[in-house]
Amino acid sequence: MYFTRDVLFKAPSPAATALLGHSVNGWTKWKDSTGRTLEEAMDRSTPGNDYEA
Repeated sequence: MYFTRDVLFKAPSPAATALLGHSVNGWTKWKDSTGRTLEEAMDRSTPGNDYEA
């Protein structure tokens, strides 16, 4: 896949899916140079798991 212009995605999962070619959780797939996930970097719970005890 080649992008000939900048593409803005509204969420990390569609962006990761576009690059990898299959469905993926972008919150856990995107990582920085230290291996920290986007979820960890944003201090965010797993999407869809908003339960608080």
